[in-house]
Amino acid sequence: MNNPKGQKPPDKQNAFQKPRCRSGTARKRAEEAYLERDEELRAIIESSTDGILVVDRLGRVIHTNRKFAEMWRIPDELIMTGSDENLLNHVLDQLEDPQAFISKVSRLYESSESDFDVLFFKDGRVFERYSNPLILKGAVSGRVWAFRDISERIKAEEALRKAREEIESWNRELEKRVREKSDELRKSQSRLIQSEKFSAMGQLAAGLAHELNSPLAGLLPLLEKYRRKAEKGSEAYNELTLMLKAGEHMAKIVRDFGSFSRDDKGALVELGLNEMIEDTLNFSAGQLKKRGIKIIREYAEGLPPVNADRTGLQQVVLNVVANARDAMPGGGEFLIKTGFTEEGNNVTMEFTDNGQGISEEVLDKIFDPFFTTKKHGDGVGLGLSVSYGIIKKHNGEISVESTQGKGTTFTVVLPVIDK
Repeated sequence: MNNPKGQKPPDKQNAFQKPRCRSGTARKRAEEAYLERDEELRAIIESSTDGILVVDRLGRVIHTNRKFAEMWRIPDELIMTGSDENLLNHVLDQLEDPQAFISKVSRLYESSESDFDVLFFKDGRVFERYSNPLILKGAVSGRVWAFRDISERIKAEEALRKAREEIESWNRELEKRVREKSDELRKSQSRLIQSEKFSAMGQLAAGLAHELNSPLAGLLPLLEKYRRKAEKGSEAYNELTLMLKAGEHMAKIVRDFGSFSRDDKGALVELGLNEMIEDTLNFSAGQLKKRGIKIIREYAEGLPPVNADRTGLQQVVLNVVANARDAMPGGGEFLIKTGFTEEGNNVTMEFTDNGQGISEEVLDKIFDPFFTTKKHGDGVGLGLSVSYGIIKKHNGEISVESTQGKGTTFTVVLPVIDK
């Protein structure tokens, strides 16, 4: 568009004065916005609960927040000096492994990758360290470091771990005690059942012994009378002899069976177990030696005496020795051991052989009357039943443990004399 006639064109200098004013105002506003933005960013950094450190590509400090100084225990005077070297030395002096820290950090200054690490301090503190690149205009110009104190969390985790281990230990101990109590309950139930069977058998025995003793008492003398009249060596004499032996055998079974119903303990005397066992072995040591069985004695010294029926306890020992002998047909070792119980108010006798052992199915029946694993004619199965009755009448306990193929242990527990 042309200018009107007679008018001068506008002065160029005046034409650009206003834009220059507008440019200066925009710059000022931009500077103010920049300062406000910078202040906001600094406020955000200062409000962080993590320690923040910003460095350039050469590792020089650009900015830190107050939390960083608190976490790394940096004194104000060190911050005021602005010495990066002194600051670095102060940081390194606190770490357990400063060389590892330097080696890793030095590789990150120009890296565009984020990084994470855990720092351990000499005083026990633990920091998580996060590092991210500071990118300006598409290029890495430095790094931003963030440090988080996780010492309390580590302590809590350690306490939790210890608590978990304690709980697991308690659980294991509880399971162990439950198993022990279950075993004790099972054994108590087994003893109770055995006592009930023993009691019932005792009542039956009382009746049977009474009913059988009367005819046997008349039959045996009569058989003996007729045998005396018969000529020795004759068929009648031999047959009467066989009948007499059979009758005497029946009488012995009735006597043994009748022991279930008797309440008397015989003559009670103050008795030492070690001496009683040795006296009893005089009856059977020779048989054991012939079978190739070695007797090993482990007698406890100073055992308190028991108030017992000597004949009854000797019968128990003989029955147990006989079972051990039969369990080792090819020879072996027979350990006899005496001692105290943990409570100290009972004495014990243990008889251990390394023979054939007893299966689990048989163990529950081992004290049952007339139960035997021997061949027909070798025994009627009353030995251990009678032994059980004798020990119970002494207010004691008799138990058996066995592993098939490895051996058997009979344990007798008796109360000491109460003084």
